Amino acid sequence: MDNEPKITIGIPTGGTVKTKTVLSLLGMIKKMPYRWNTVMRNACLIHTNREVITQKAIELGSTHLLFVDDDMTFEPDAFNRLFDRKKEIIGVATHLRQFPLTSTLKDLDENGNKIWEEYPDGLIKCAGVGTGFLLIDLSVFKKIPQPWYFFESNDKGELVCGEDMWFCRKAIKAGYDIWADSTIKVGHLGEYEY
Repeated sequence: MDNEPKITIGIPTGGTVKTKTVLSLLGMIKKMPYRWNTVMRNACLIHTNREVITQKAIELGSTHLLFVDDDMTFEPDAFNRLFDRKKEIIGVATHLRQFPLTSTLKDLDENGNKIWEEYPDGLIKCAGVGTGFLLIDLSVFKKIPQPWYFFESNDKGELVCGEDMWFCRKAIKAGYDIWADSTIKVGHLGEYEY
């Protein structure tokens, strides 16, 4: 039993979790075959929320952390399908909340090198993936120094790298691959479901 996976579902929020997200979580939890717990962090800074959630998951002795943002929808088997891929860092292909639809997957690393490889079964190796629905084997944090999540702005104060791509860049530098499963449908709630 000690080798059994233990999952922390980490929910960073600014204070409001969407109803459709709660319904998705309930459906997913019913299908999870492993021990699980939830850690919710309610504060205005998303990178701090993710940092605190990750630290708490480690303290709880979890083996994996599944980030679920407070505005996502997903199928009941979404976690199981990600977990079955057996990757250390794996997310899904979602969209930013904007038109035209823009993927959260990135193909260029911080040096401008293209990292993008698609496999016939829907698996994609890429340079970055959004953290809105992301599964991480917690062992990776032994090789990635803190802060694990942060952001970068340019000299005009414009965001050039969010906390999700910050994490992906650090993971790649530490020798990890970033993966996404394009077969798992995850919606991003806003004025529409993007």
